Amino acid sequence: FGGANCEGSMGQTLRETFPQVDRVFVGDSEERLLAELEALRRKTPHHIEEENVGRGRIDDLDKLPIPDFSAYFDRLDTLAERDRIEPGLAFETSRGCWWGMKHHCRFCGVNGDGMKFRSKSPERLIDELEALTTRWGNNKLEAVDSILAPRLVPKLFDPLASKDRKYEIFFQVRADMTHDQLRRVAEGGLTWVQAGVESLDSELLELMDKGVTLLENVAFLRNILEIGLRPLWYLLHGAPGERSGAFESIIDRIDWFEHLPPPVALVPIHIDRFSPYYLDPKRFGVTEIRPLEAYEHIY
Repeated sequence: FGGANCEGSMGQTLRETFPQVDRVFVGDSEERLLAELEALRRKTPHHIEEENVGRGRIDDLDKLPIPDFSAYFDRLDTLAERDRIEPGLAFETSRGCWWGMKHHCRFCGVNGDGMKFRSKSPERLIDELEALTTRWGNNKLEAVDSILAPRLVPKLFDPLASKDRKYEIFFQVRADMTHDQLRRVAEGGLTWVQAGVESLDSELLELMDKGVTLLENVAFLRNILEIGLRPLWYLLHGAPGERSGAFESIIDRIDWFEHLPPPVALVPIHIDRFSPYYLDPKRFGVTEIRPLEAYEHIY
């Protein structure tokens, strides 16, 4: 087992509780997994100590291999629905969150214990995108990063803009990107974004510690509309401390925003593990944290 539900104490507890689980990998586990598989192949003593599940971390992401999607495309070609499916190639430029290291959004638990930001070199990324799109004949690319790093605007997207091969790239981005930054990433192949807009009220944005204001969010939505990017964003509600009638001000302003790309959904805030709301609930007046009902069926 590995992944988000093995972060922190969960991985150790999973292995202690379920004898059916032989191994648990926490964090960046590519190197540890390969070492364990090699030990099993050679039938040597287990590489990973049985009594403790440590968190792996890889700082030099350039050492990681380029993903191999052979099994996916082999299976895809056998499906009757093949003509209806337009796959995108997943790729990764970084791990962790550069913004969260200095300004952790209160509802976010995405990075678990792996907040420290690390990234691949621009040279490696350019080669990787070329290799992926050439091998699979597909120019649709979907970044799995927590957030687009500003350093990639001049170091990755500017060089991509000058290449003959044109990409269609998805990224998650902060809503404080400038008009110039958005224009440059669009010229380099960014076509659609998931944006951390979250609200159209400065008071609610401050309550969530988003680090942006209403005017910055409106300017961002206006800019991506002008530049031609496809946006995906949500309105969040239910933040701890949210006052009664907090959305009335947004409703009163709807006419101001009717020309801008609308949110795709109104989403309640969850108290996610590893978020500030979870780690310091008393500070935010959070009480009665309990597991989602689904966990009763899973465990």
